[in-house]
Amino acid sequence: MSDVIKKISKKRVRLGLRWNDAFINFCTVVFTSDNTFIFTSGFHNEKGALEIGTSRVFQGQFSGAQALETHQITNGCHISLHPREGVMHLRENPRGRVLSEKKFDWFPVRKPFQLLRLYSPPLDECPKSSKSSPFLAPIPTNYHDSILVTIDIFPRIAKQHFPNSQSVWIFWSFCPEYLVRASFILARRRTPAIICWPVDDGFLSD
Repeated sequence: MSDVIKKISKKRVRLGLRWNDAFINFCTVVFTSDNTFIFTSGFHNEKGALEIGTSRVFQGQFSGAQALETHQITNGCHISLHPREGVMHLRENPRGRVLSEKKFDWFPVRKPFQLLRLYSPPLDECPKSSKSSPFLAPIPTNYHDSILVTIDIFPRIAKQHFPNSQSVWIFWSFCPEYLVRASFILARRRTPAIICWPVDDGFLSD
C-alpha cells in the first residue's frame, strides 16, 4: 500500500523531475469538464518536424522503426482522450490539426489500459525550467540517462492496479469517471524524446 504524500484539487497539473537541484518540466495533465483527458509532453512543445510511424518495443528497445508521416508543426503537440467520440487524438497545440487518430472502445472505462509512454531525452541533455511544480519525482543525482513515464487509465473504482516494480515515483489524478496513473521509471538507456502508444486497446494484464 502506497502513502499519499501530497494532493491538490486542480484540473491542470504539471509533473516534473527534481534532478541535481534542477527542475525538469516533464509533462502536463489536464481534465476538461466533459471528462476529456489531455497530456502534453514537455519535450514536444516547439516548432519543428514531427515524425509519426510504427515501431516494435521489446524491453525498452525500439526495432523496425518506420516513419509514415512527417508534419511541420509550429507550437508543439498534445494527446487527448475523448469519451464522447471514443478516440485518442495526437493534435497540434493549442487546438490545431489532428495529426493522428486512434478509435477504440475505452469509455466508460471497464478495464485498465495503457494510453501512452513518453521517453525523455537523457537528463544531462534536458532543458532546465524556472517553472516549478508541487509534484516532482526525485531522481538519483548519479543517473544521467532517459526517464520513461507510462500513462495508464483505470476505472474510478479499481480493484487491481498492476503495479510496476520498476517505478521510482507514481502520480495519481482523477476525474469523476476514471483514474489516471503516471509512473516514472529509470529507462537505463539514452533515447531521444519519443511518445508511443499501443496499436491495440492496450489493456493491462498480469
